[in-house]
Amino acid sequence: MQKELTEGDESEEYTAKSVFEAYERKEEWAVTIISNFVDKLSMAIIAACAVIDPEVVILSGGVMNSAQFMIDEIQRKVDGKLPAQIPIVVSQLKAKATVLGGAVSLIHQTADYCIIRSMY
Repeated sequence: MQKELTEGDESEEYTAKSVFEAYERKEEWAVTIISNFVDKLSMAIIAACAVIDPEVVILSGGVMNSAQFMIDEIQRKVDGKLPAQIPIVVSQLKAKATVLGGAVSLIHQTADYCIIRSMY
Protein backbone atom coordinates (compact mmCIF):
# COMPACT_ATOMS: atom_id res chain seq x y z
CA MET A 1 0.00 0.00 0.00
CA GLN A 2 1.46 3.34 -1.04
CA LYS A 3 0.87 6.35 1.16
CA GLU A 4 0.92 9.77 -0.44
CA LEU A 5 1.83 12.79 1.61
CA THR A 6 0.04 15.92 0.53
CA GLU A 7 0.06 19.46 1.85
CA GLY A 8 -2.54 19.84 4.55
CA ASP A 9 -2.84 16.09 5.13
CA GLU A 10 -3.92 15.88 8.75
CA SER A 11 -5.09 12.28 8.75
CA GLU A 12 -1.89 11.19 10.45
CA GLU A 13 0.82 13.04 12.33
CA TYR A 14 4.31 12.45 10.97
CA THR A 15 7.48 12.82 12.99
CA ALA A 16 11.07 11.95 12.15
CA LYS A 17 10.68 8.93 14.40
CA SER A 18 7.55 7.69 12.62
CA VAL A 19 9.15 8.18 9.21
CA PHE A 20 12.23 6.17 10.24
CA GLU A 21 10.04 3.45 11.72
CA ALA A 22 8.18 3.24 8.39
CA TYR A 23 11.56 3.25 6.61
CA GLU A 24 12.63 0.23 8.69
CA ARG A 25 9.44 -1.53 7.56
CA LYS A 26 10.47 -0.59 3.99
CA GLU A 27 7.28 1.37 3.34
CA GLU A 28 7.72 2.96 -0.08
CA TRP A 29 6.67 6.47 0.95
CA ALA A 30 9.22 6.53 3.82
CA VAL A 31 11.99 5.10 1.63
CA THR A 32 11.29 7.91 -0.86
CA ILE A 33 11.45 10.58 1.85
CA ILE A 34 14.71 9.27 3.35
CA SER A 35 16.26 8.81 -0.10
CA ASN A 36 15.41 12.41 -1.04
CA PHE A 37 16.77 13.67 2.28
CA VAL A 38 20.04 11.76 1.79
CA ASP A 39 20.38 13.14 -1.75
CA LYS A 40 19.83 16.75 -0.64
CA LEU A 41 22.07 16.47 2.43
CA SER A 42 24.83 14.88 0.34
CA MET A 43 24.64 17.73 -2.17
CA ALA A 44 24.78 20.30 0.64
CA ILE A 45 27.82 18.59 2.18
CA ILE A 46 29.59 18.50 -1.20
CA ALA A 47 28.88 22.21 -1.77
CA ALA A 48 30.03 23.22 1.71
CA CYS A 49 33.18 21.09 1.50
CA ALA A 50 34.05 22.56 -1.89
CA VAL A 51 34.06 26.02 -0.31
CA ILE A 52 35.58 25.49 3.15
CA ASP A 53 37.67 22.29 2.72
CA PRO A 54 37.10 20.79 6.20
CA GLU A 55 39.02 17.84 7.63
CA VAL A 56 35.81 16.18 8.81
CA VAL A 57 32.05 16.75 8.55
CA ILE A 58 30.18 16.32 11.82
CA LEU A 59 26.42 15.93 11.58
CA SER A 60 24.13 16.58 14.51
CA GLY A 61 20.48 17.13 15.33
CA GLY A 62 17.39 15.08 16.00
CA VAL A 63 17.32 13.34 12.62
CA MET A 64 20.87 12.12 13.21
CA ASN A 65 19.51 9.94 16.03
CA SER A 66 18.66 7.63 13.14
CA ALA A 67 21.98 8.11 11.36
CA GLN A 68 22.56 4.38 11.09
CA PHE A 69 20.04 4.40 8.23
CA MET A 70 21.80 7.16 6.30
CA ILE A 71 25.45 7.76 7.15
CA ASP A 72 26.93 5.08 4.88
CA GLU A 73 24.80 6.20 1.95
CA ILE A 74 25.71 9.86 2.53
CA GLN A 75 29.41 8.97 2.66
CA ARG A 76 29.07 6.91 -0.54
CA LYS A 77 27.39 9.79 -2.37
CA VAL A 78 30.05 12.30 -1.24
CA ASP A 79 33.08 10.09 -1.96
CA GLY A 80 34.68 10.84 -5.31
CA LYS A 81 32.96 14.22 -5.69
CA LEU A 82 35.70 16.17 -3.88
CA PRO A 83 39.47 16.32 -4.34
CA ALA A 84 40.03 14.52 -1.02
CA GLN A 85 37.93 12.01 0.89
CA ILE A 86 36.33 13.70 3.86
CA PRO A 87 35.03 11.53 6.70
CA ILE A 88 31.42 12.13 7.71
CA VAL A 89 30.58 11.32 11.32
CA VAL A 90 27.71 11.84 13.72
CA SER A 91 28.30 14.10 16.72
CA GLN A 92 28.59 12.32 20.03
CA LEU A 93 27.65 15.53 21.87
CA LYS A 94 23.95 15.26 20.90
CA ALA A 95 21.94 18.08 22.58
CA LYS A 96 25.05 19.44 24.33
CA ALA A 97 26.57 20.59 21.02
CA THR A 98 24.62 23.86 20.86
CA VAL A 99 25.42 24.88 24.43
CA LEU A 100 29.09 23.95 24.10
CA GLY A 101 29.35 25.75 20.76
CA GLY A 102 27.83 28.87 22.29
CA ALA A 103 30.23 28.71 25.23
CA VAL A 104 33.25 28.32 22.96
CA SER A 105 32.06 31.23 20.80
CA LEU A 106 31.68 33.41 23.89
CA ILE A 107 35.18 32.49 25.09
CA HIS A 108 36.71 33.31 21.69
CA GLN A 109 34.89 36.65 21.43
CA THR A 110 35.81 37.60 24.99
CA ALA A 111 39.45 36.64 24.46
CA ASP A 112 39.59 38.60 21.20
CA TYR A 113 38.07 41.65 22.93
CA CYS A 114 40.55 41.45 25.81
CA ILE A 115 43.54 41.08 23.48
CA ILE A 116 42.48 44.01 21.29
CA ARG A 117 41.68 46.19 24.31
CA SER A 118 45.07 45.47 25.89
CA MET A 119 46.80 46.71 22.72
CA TYR A 120 45.53 50.25 23.26
